[in-house]
Amino acid sequence: MKNFKMMITMAGLIIGFLPSQAVVANPLERGPVADFFNLFRQQAIPRQVVIWKHPQFRRGSVVVSTKNRRLYYVLS
Repeated sequence: MKNFKMMITMAGLIIGFLPSQAVVANPLERGPVADFFNLFRQQAIPRQVVIWKHPQFRRGSVVVSTKNRRLYYVLS
């Protein structure tokens, strides 16, 4: 019984010294995990139709432009 009271007292002291935000903080709201997930919340680039003047790519080809960081799907 004496050990139980001491454990409760120690737990209360430990919780009392912790800031209230640390007890209820959501790791998805701030910190490195939140930073990682926020990378995926960025909006996609809107689709644009551009004229493609390279005959070596046939219809249905996917062209990757690493310089411009774009993907092109050749329609016709």
